[in-house]
Amino acid sequence: MMNRRGLMLAAFSGSLTGCASLAAPKRYEETPEDDLAILNGALALEYRAVSSYRLAAASGLLRKTLQAPLTRFGEDHARHAEGLRRWIAQRAGEPVTPPNATHEFEPRDEAQLLRYLAAAEQGMADTYFGAVAVFADRDLARNAASILGIETAHWALLREALALEPVPAPFIR
Repeated sequence: MMNRRGLMLAAFSGSLTGCASLAAPKRYEETPEDDLAILNGALALEYRAVSSYRLAAASGLLRKTLQAPLTRFGEDHARHAEGLRRWIAQRAGEPVTPPNATHEFEPRDEAQLLRYLAAAEQGMADTYFGAVAVFADRDLARNAASILGIETAHWALLREALALEPVPAPFIR
């Protein structure tokens, strides 16, 4: 039976390789190496978020009132990436490198762009929510919880910009 940590590692491994299905379940022990894998998975997602917010800024689709907050969200993700790289280096790990900054997604209008960003923020919140419980290093769990708060705030503000209920449920899951 796979524990929650094993599921997170399998999910990160599947998302980073582009695999649609998870690898065969296997039991993982909580180790510093697993923490590094989770950190690098989160770092890859943060790189993607930075790139997505750059796409949003360059799109010309955003109303003026959203330009400053969404620029700030991109800056938040850049700071998250910086923190993740630092935490990886402190643990003698090798951070993943930023991917090519190209996007296959070309939004047609502001609403489509905001839905894309909101879905990405929801995914980031889910990632950090899961990471909090499985980090062997409790300092990393606290750091992930801190980032989780920011991701959920981003998600709520994007939902509000879409005229949706900002906080759709009293729990993340």
